[in-house]
Amino acid sequence: MRYFCHTLRFFNIYLRKKFVAIDIEEHTLLLASGKEITIDVYTPHHSKPRTSLFFTHGMNKHAFRDPRIIEFCKALSTVGYQVIVPLHTDIQSMIITAETTEEIVETMDALLKNGFCIHDRLATFCVSFAGALVLRAITHPAIRNHVSAYLSIGSPSSYESSFRHALRQGGASDVYARVIFLRNLFRSSKDADTALDTAFQLAIDDAFEHNNPGQLLHYEEQLPTPELKILFRTCMENVMKADDYLTKYADVITHMQHRLDNSGDLNQLKCPVALIHSEHDKIFSTEETQVLYNDLKQCGVNCRMLITSLLDHVTQQISIRQLKKTLQLMNIFAFFFKHANKI
Repeated sequence: MRYFCHTLRFFNIYLRKKFVAIDIEEHTLLLASGKEITIDVYTPHHSKPRTSLFFTHGMNKHAFRDPRIIEFCKALSTVGYQVIVPLHTDIQSMIITAETTEEIVETMDALLKNGFCIHDRLATFCVSFAGALVLRAITHPAIRNHVSAYLSIGSPSSYESSFRHALRQGGASDVYARVIFLRNLFRSSKDADTALDTAFQLAIDDAFEHNNPGQLLHYEEQLPTPELKILFRTCMENVMKADDYLTKYADVITHMQHRLDNSGDLNQLKCPVALIHSEHDKIFSTEETQVLYNDLKQCGVNCRMLITSLLDHVTQQISIRQLKKTLQLMNIFAFFFKHANKI
């Protein structure tokens, strides 16, 4: 009951945008690899933080400065959390790679070693494809005993299943997601080409902003060879029925899945897990979360799952007219908050 009331307060603040005084500071964090990354840290101004939450952003160009993420982190900080949000440039650039998992591990490890985290622990909150990467990251020996809880919204269970669902005809209905997956297939294949990759990036920008088709056409004309022009045009014309690419690049998808599997063993998870997925998700099938939930239960993980109509991939559509569904959503957040606060 205690954490249900805590969740009720969080939802009230988030939905009404009634944020209190919060300190937001930008820091540069040096990783063990020598790479420097930028992090935003949200801290309650008038009170000591309860604990630390590690928020991983999704695939869009606004990354950790996405207005939706800023509002969410402000609400979390208003109810007493220190929220740490790193910028992962590969995720921002819509690049799917297992190396990002290694970067997430290094980031958490650096935060813990440099004294950023309250009580030497953190809970993780992630959205969309980043959820699959973070879930593997928190199985790493360096950090797994310091992670108190995990919550994801709209995340897939694997590379392979998400690629196959996103690109098959009748699969993902979101053009933005389809172009991202196509781009990453080509990046990892024998057909990889810098100019082609730039064209795909423009196509992604076009699907995100819906306002620069002229730029996209212009760049196609600038591709250096007729073969690349035909290849790119064919991809874009068939983006909603890309089954042929699943066959052509099946080995690429299998290799990417192998890399992800090697980046973390779910049997090594030490923390409770909360999985939330929209039943209307246009990118990842609800089966993704159901498969992951079953896998985690078989591994003995304390896991909760909610498939709900109150979300559209990761954006909430909460209404008081859907009280029962709202209470279900609040219950799974309460489960996460309860374990996040354990010291």
